[in-house]
Amino acid sequence: MNAEEFVRFAAAKTLIYRDASGEVIGAEQHLGGDRVIWSSPTGICVDGRLAARADRTCFQYADAPGEEICWSMRRDEDTVLARLETGPEKLTLTIETSDRPLFCGGKDYGA
Repeated sequence: MNAEEFVRFAAAKTLIYRDASGEVIGAEQHLGGDRVIWSSPTGICVDGRLAARADRTCFQYADAPGEEICWSMRRDEDTVLARLETGPEKLTLTIETSDRPLFCGGKDYGA
């Protein structure tokens, strides 16, 4: 799944990211265009932007300007997997989708 396909897959959805043990490590709402909001498991939200970089989908967040986190996405039957491509750790996460918006510190972002 290239970056453009991932953008179409994620459009107007909230994605829930789970590690190999099934634990939720966060959720991300795709607001349209390149705008996203990341929510940690504790509910702390950060605005971000996404960009297509060849076969990778990369994110930059307001709390870490200049740092880009890139993933390669692939579809495995009915499951979408994200593999971290930046940094020393090679983490693979399972992505679930939801039509429900994130709720961040009293603000409902809507879908």
